[in-house]
Amino acid sequence: DVPDDATAVGVPAKVVRIKGEKVRRSE
Repeated sequence: DVPDDATAVGVPAKVVRIKGEKVRRSE
């Protein structure tokens, strides 16, 4: 259940989503 936005960023974004929306921004 990962948005296209996360897919564009890569795997790290998926991990961020799992951790929580608090850190959904990944550089």
